[in-house]
Amino acid sequence: MGAIYCRQGRLEESERVLKKAIEISPGEWRNYNVLGNVYIRSGDSAGAEKMFEQALRLCGEDEYITKIKNSLEGVKSKK
Repeated sequence: MGAIYCRQGRLEESERVLKKAIEISPGEWRNYNVLGNVYIRSGDSAGAEKMFEQALRLCGEDEYITKIKNSLEGVKSKK
């Protein structure tokens, strides 16, 4: 639901749902990645960077590691 709310622009709801999902399953990298995107859309680059770094630590799928790194580099380049 967090990703759907994010796509709909319902960022507060997305953040709430994703934080709950992280609480329930702290090892699921996808939740951190989507929350990073929520923070980007909210203008919180520090929060986005933190979430992407956590997603990167947890992700074991090469295809997605590259995508997360690109998102992280994009956030860092805007500082």
